Amino acid sequence: MGNLIAVAFDPGITTGYAVGVLEDGSMSVRPDQAQYELMDLWAYLHFTRPDWLIWEKFVFRKRTGEGVELFSREIIGVLRLYAQIANEKRKDVVRTHEQMPMKSAGSYYSDTKISDDGLWIPGKPHAMDALRHLLYWFTFGPGYQYNTKGYHSA
Repeated sequence: MGNLIAVAFDPGITTGYAVGVLEDGSMSVRPDQAQYELMDLWAYLHFTRPDWLIWEKFVFRKRTGEGVELFSREIIGVLRLYAQIANEKRKDVVRTHEQMPMKSAGSYYSDTKISDDGLWIPGKPHAMDALRHLLYWFTFGPGYQYNTKGYHSA
């Protein structure tokens, strides 16, 4: 099996993303965040050509007196559309996986764990949330099938 690319997203006005390159049972990771225009996200996906797309599920929470931010739904829509079109055009399949929101303190991949693993990037909270999703997918989710040697920074 050759390299696989998995990209996890924490969608929002500022979208966190974490790229995982899987090779021989190990995953190198590179998290970051951006304020995407939808077309920029589309171009990024075409450039990256991921084999897996992972994202945090949008959960509507009614908040009295606050505006509801729905841009994350648009980001998720672009991810779904990219996978659907790629799967119709390419022979290799783009797989998708949606995960429930994770709290940094309550997640296995807490801020402390990410820092202890040498992956913490100060001032990039959305990148760290996307990294949590990628690592959770690799350790406990469908990505576990590829995990024989763990993960490390790219």
